[in-house]
Amino acid sequence: MTRRRHWALLIVSILALTLVIVFIAGRITTSRHRRDLMFGIEQLDILIDDARGAVDGADALYDEAAA
Repeated sequence: MTRRRHWALLIVSILALTLVIVFIAGRITTSRHRRDLMFGIEQLDILIDDARGAVDGADALYDEAAA
């Protein structure tokens, strides 16, 4: 194997390994963001339910005061 071919093979191997590492890191990051996003959506859903409960309570107090 010539010296030039040896270096070319080494560089290609390093680039391939770098791409694999970047791909795996991207997958891990994406799954973390997805998990964080789902947690945020759940928290938002809880806040909306609490707000609906507060509005229903305020309507009940208003109806009671009006009666």
